Amino acid sequence: MSSEGPVVAFRASPRGSRAGFVVIPDGAAGALTITVLPKPWNTHERRHLLIPEHVPGTSTHATLFEGESAEMASSARVVSALTHGVLDMSDREGRKDLLQLVRARGSGTTPPPLSADSIESVISLMLLAKRQRTSLDDHQYRGAAAESLLRVVEQQLFVDEVRRVIDRVRPGYLERVDRLSSPRGALSGTSLAIALLTGTPEVEYRFDEQTTDTPVLRIVLAALRTVATDHAPAALAHMAAPVRSQAVGLARRLDSVTVLERERALLAARQLVLHKLERPWARAVEQAVRVLSRTSVVPLDGSAGTERAVAIYLSMEKWWEQSLLGALQHVADAGTTHPQAPVGSPWAPASGTRKPEKRSADFIFVLNGRRFLADAKYKVDESALGASDGDQMFAYSHTAVLPGSDVLTEAGAVFYAQPVRGKTRSREVLIRTTAPRYELQLLDLPFPSPTDVRTDAAWRVYLESLAECVRQDLTPAVTTPQTVGPTVGS
Repeated sequence: MSSEGPVVAFRASPRGSRAGFVVIPDGAAGALTITVLPKPWNTHERRHLLIPEHVPGTSTHATLFEGESAEMASSARVVSALTHGVLDMSDREGRKDLLQLVRARGSGTTPPPLSADSIESVISLMLLAKRQRTSLDDHQYRGAAAESLLRVVEQQLFVDEVRRVIDRVRPGYLERVDRLSSPRGALSGTSLAIALLTGTPEVEYRFDEQTTDTPVLRIVLAALRTVATDHAPAALAHMAAPVRSQAVGLARRLDSVTVLERERALLAARQLVLHKLERPWARAVEQAVRVLSRTSVVPLDGSAGTERAVAIYLSMEKWWEQSLLGALQHVADAGTTHPQAPVGSPWAPASGTRKPEKRSADFIFVLNGRRFLADAKYKVDESALGASDGDQMFAYSHTAVLPGSDVLTEAGAVFYAQPVRGKTRSREVLIRTTAPRYELQLLDLPFPSPTDVRTDAAWRVYLESLAECVRQDLTPAVTTPQTVGPTVGS
């Protein structure tokens, strides 16, 4: 690609603290969509990407990792529209840290051809929010289109699961009542008496019939029809279209199944008891209920065809804290994990009147009776403790107390997010230069991979392994706890 023509260039998450999804209209009824993934997931050495030239009126998708930059050529009108879209998005709170305009280079790495299902990276991104157990400072996904995009992702996950098990369709036995002229199953005595009195040649029988028209497939078909007829906002239409097309194809394979309305399908799901041969469909049924339960799509800024850029983002620093909180609650002494614990100032006015200050440590917890102060760092490229981080931990080590007491912490830890591609860095122990002795351990902990956030079971395994890493790394520093620790005033 030559930089002589009109080119738009931008950097994803310039501060390295935002993941998210962006839709920027191109001014010609098309759009550029960008998925910004967490930097620990980056297994490449690339820094700058060349996106294939955008054809006005079409949709172009690019997947970047935090900190990467990219550029794309198009017509002057499109480049102008995309530039204004990024600038407009930057003026809105929170979104300015997701994309930033930069100077075009004219050279870089050409990304591999995109698969037909470009939503895969969006699915991995959106599953991050699902793995949050609670909310820290209310940092979850934000943006006008969040519900709309999450709905499309939910539908794609459901369709993928149905595609996985569709070839396992097995006939089941359903009880059926019908009037027959030849014996079959259990005969109705009342019906026989009426037939003898009236001369009717048919009698009512109750029997089991082998059929694929089972409650499981009826529920699944109802959800597939919901996906096929759903209407996504215009900005997300290019992503929703393949999902609808796949749903239509799968529904055609269930043409012998009775069609249920949404309400009846949800009622059938609540009454459903899976038999042994139907257990492979358990996850598909669970996801079908989710699809059927969400009946509306949130419009974008009040209309389906907004011309403004749409941005959905997640604070990755807070997300990393949330993951660590889940692990600490596994490994720390019961009931001793305190997230966002208040910490006093190391300074007090000479007048003696202390003003309240909003300071907090990421975590204060107790492990094997020893009180720890901990800080979470969503940084993958630091080889040593930063000056500001070190100063903060030094001050907190003198004032942080276990909540509910005035007993100071005894040791500290800094938890760094370890990139997926990286090797475990040797643990470093720092000693405070002032008395009493205070150890600060720098620990590299594994950041969850896309596979770890895919299912509930995989997420539980990840949290348990993360907790075990914390236990093993901090145990060498655990010694016999002091009977009475130093207090703030001592």
